[in-house]
Amino acid sequence: MAEIFDELGKAVAALRGVTEQRERLIGRRDELIRAALKGGATWVQIQHVTGLSPRGLSLAINRLPKE
Repeated sequence: MAEIFDELGKAVAALRGVTEQRERLIGRRDELIRAALKGGATWVQIQHVTGLSPRGLSLAINRLPKE
């Protein structure tokens, strides 16, 4: 049983790391989207590159950076 808990702890730690990395990458993507829009890119161009839906793109633009 102890081995299972050890493995479970490792799995949870790995998932936590992946989740944190994912959050950082999403934040960076959102920053780049806002910069692209300020630079003159269209929504359609950004959607083509990111694969985001119009709603997803809107959420990314309006999501506030975590401090």
